[in-house]
Amino acid sequence: MIAANVSKATNSFGKGQLVYIYGGYWGMAERLKVIGRYRGKHRFIKGVCSIVNLVNHRPKIVCNPEIIRKCQGEKITRSSILNFRYS
Repeated sequence: MIAANVSKATNSFGKGQLVYIYGGYWGMAERLKVIGRYRGKHRFIKGVCSIVNLVNHRPKIVCNPEIIRKCQGEKITRSSILNFRYS
């Protein structure tokens, strides 16, 4: 998966927090589907972040079973990684 850090705090994710990108809404909004730890808690949640609010993109192997469980049932296409634009 592609890992990134949040550059601007949101309601769900804090600034500098690590999130994993698994898909996106391509078009004018350019928002990405992400999985990360809920702000101030230890559980993982699914969320949506804008591309401009994510920095330090890098490929990362995911071994955490909780993240893998969250991805079950989601369609992760090759195009979601190939079409990714670095900001």
